[in-house]
Amino acid sequence: MLSLAFSRVDSSETILHNPILCLSSYTTKDSLQYVPLAELLASAAEDKPDLLILCGPFVDINQPDIQGSRLVELTHQEVFYERVVPQLNKFCLTGSPGTRVIMVPSERDVHHDFVFPQPPFSVPRDEVRA
Repeated sequence: MLSLAFSRVDSSETILHNPILCLSSYTTKDSLQYVPLAELLASAAEDKPDLLILCGPFVDINQPDIQGSRLVELTHQEVFYERVVPQLNKFCLTGSPGTRVIMVPSERDVHHDFVFPQPPFSVPRDEVRA
């Protein structure tokens, strides 16, 4: 996780005092429970950044459970909507409501189109509660 603090000279522009940029795996090699994502969001909730940029992959094609086709109970899309989106909703609603969250897809996101340039994530409005 990389945390940057900067201000702009022009006072008429928005000033970001505490943005956080995360380039990470959000799972462990032996689990798809997204514990590292939960820990990151808990830390960010304490810091209350103005901006949180999360760079994928979110459902990593190289994660052993996905790569080995051991994921039988959920589709890749369901993993994203049931394990990633709820944690982000909780963070946005109760952890740090003033934080703007930007998610950047990766070419390794198995549930997302891997064309370049990549389209934005498609999350139905009823899934987003912020």
